[in-house]
Amino acid sequence: QTSRLAIELHVSMLELGRQRMEKLPDYAATFTRQERLEGGELLDLQTMERKLRHAPLSSYLKWGEGGEEGRELLFIDGQNDNRMLVKLGGVKRLLPAVKVDPEGSLAMREARHPVTSVGLLQMCDKMLVYRRRDLQTRSGLRWQLLPDQRFDNQPCHCFVVEYESREVEPLYRKSVAWINTQLSVPVCLKTYGWPGDGTPPDSPQQLDDATLLEHYAYTNLQLETRLSDADFDKGNADYRFRR
Repeated sequence: QTSRLAIELHVSMLELGRQRMEKLPDYAATFTRQERLEGGELLDLQTMERKLRHAPLSSYLKWGEGGEEGRELLFIDGQNDNRMLVKLGGVKRLLPAVKVDPEGSLAMREARHPVTSVGLLQMCDKMLVYRRRDLQTRSGLRWQLLPDQRFDNQPCHCFVVEYESREVEPLYRKSVAWINTQLSVPVCLKTYGWPGDGTPPDSPQQLDDATLLEHYAYTNLQLETRLSDADFDKGNADYRFRR
């Protein structure tokens, strides 16, 4: 279904999802991430355990497949000098935890966005900025709704937005979002940039593979089970920050 109604439904679902997430104090999920850094390097697909609390903003991550297995990250707004506590994994697991500025150059060498701006609520906010702008754009983009899709066995609508040129949108060429129809939250988002000046890819799939910018996904969502203070405590016996 290709019409203006597709983008209007997209915006409506994101607004509803944002309201739903804003009312939740916290949640846990499996978070999948793949990003292309500013230098052009596409990082490996990473899967991690994620716990997030909205107030004070608190985030715990533990890396599994695709990254430095066993790495842990803890950020609590206003604590630890407003720095992330990072406990390395892999062969570096015996090193002590270090404090890292979430928006500093060291942290941003491995991510497109700081940990303080990553989460379902934050994803809704960012997507709404672009989709509301798209509603005001009269030409140069195409909207498409693929209804009744499945992602991780979750019922979803899939929304595709494509721009015709850099003049319409300088960073993103294409955006594909899977919105859970029961929760109205984005459970998967893939964005694509513009190709370089070399030989163009032979197919749309090759073009997408060559220009992937961001891939974020949330599975195993736990929205109804409340987290405890221990889930964001560096002294938690299940964590390794003090070892």
